[in-house]
Parts: sequence; C-alpha cells; structure tokens
Amino acid sequence: NIFLNQFIQYQIKQFNLENDSIKTIMNGSFKDCCSLAKIDIPSNVERIGKLGFAGSSKLESVVIVSKNITIGEKAFYNCQKLKSISIPLHKNLCNLNSDLK
Repeated sequence: NIFLNQFIQYQIKQFNLENDSIKTIMNGSFKDCCSLAKIDIPSNVERIGKLGFAGSSKLESVVIVSKNITIGEKAFYNCQKLKSISIPLHKNLCNLNSDLK
C-alpha cells in the first residue's frame, strides 16, 4: 500500500504503480504532490483513498485501468490542471460528481 502523504516532499512528475502488491492508494498518499503531471493506475489497484491526489496542482491526466476500483471522497479535489480521467465503462459505475475535481 501507499501511505498518507508518502510523496508530498518529492518532485515526482510521473509514477509507475505496476507493482502487483500495491492494492490501495491510502488517504492523502499523493496529496499536494506539486510536480505530479500524470498517473496511470493499473488493474491491481482496488482503491484510491479519500483525498488520494487532492491538491496535486500540476496533475493533468489520470488513467484508471481497473474495472473494479473504489475512488474515495474528493480523491482529485483541487487538481486545477486536471484535463482528463480515463476510466473503463462498467455497469456499476455511478455517482461521479463534483467531488472529483
């Protein structure tokens, strides 16, 4: 798992989550990560916690591969440059609202 504010001090522009053991991006893990521009979330990730990427001011693109993922409250809140979130269609997909941005 990736834990609370684990990357807040790092100048990460892109992050690879291809490690099969990563199942959860915990609450606030990438919160206020000021350099992160793109994140690809592979199928092994089952959950993005509350405020997972909130305040990541340069985040422009999110690609979610998993069809079975839970996205926590305000996971992408205040990501002002966010242009796209790519998420696969799934019959249980619902309740996407303004909390994402």
